[in-house]
Amino acid sequence: MTDGRLSMADVYSWALRATGEEPRDDRVCGLVRMDEELLFEYTCLHEDAVPFLEMHKMKGIASALVSNCAENTRSLLERLGLAGLVDGMVLSCEIGRAKPSPEIYRRALDLLGVEAATTVFVDDQTAYCEGAEAIGITALQISRHGVPEGKSTRGLLPRCWSSTPHSKRGGPAGQHRDVLNRAAGIDQLSARRNW
Repeated sequence: MTDGRLSMADVYSWALRATGEEPRDDRVCGLVRMDEELLFEYTCLHEDAVPFLEMHKMKGIASALVSNCAENTRSLLERLGLAGLVDGMVLSCEIGRAKPSPEIYRRALDLLGVEAATTVFVDDQTAYCEGAEAIGITALQISRHGVPEGKSTRGLLPRCWSSTPHSKRGGPAGQHRDVLNRAAGIDQLSARRNW
């Protein structure tokens, strides 16, 4: 579903068939509509998400949201006011590729007109950070809930922006961290879905 091969209607049709119900169009449309209504009602942004994006926009720092998501995400991001705070959005359901596929990161680079070596990717998922690093992007991993037991803290960004890059390789991470550290404790947005 997040790579666009299945629509929400396809998923609900399959689920109805699996329970022995005929997936009538009106029933499927109703379930899709209810899913979107619930998404709109229960999606919460961390309080620092909007200020973080506003600060980057004000400073002229190009940014894009890259999300593994379903087809109702663009309207959600618009409704939350996030679409207007970034220079673009690369949504997996629209391009047919999901993180950590290199293609989704390349689409974001192309959209922004920037090179991988001058870019920072911030996410809370290790695999997604590694996907960005695989094509030369400096990745910073955020952790809002502390470090799981037995895991290293290397490369995690706690609430107050660590200066440790996720990457173990050298490179321009220090320059990127300076920009991010100026955010003074404001960290990456996230909601119930991984933005």
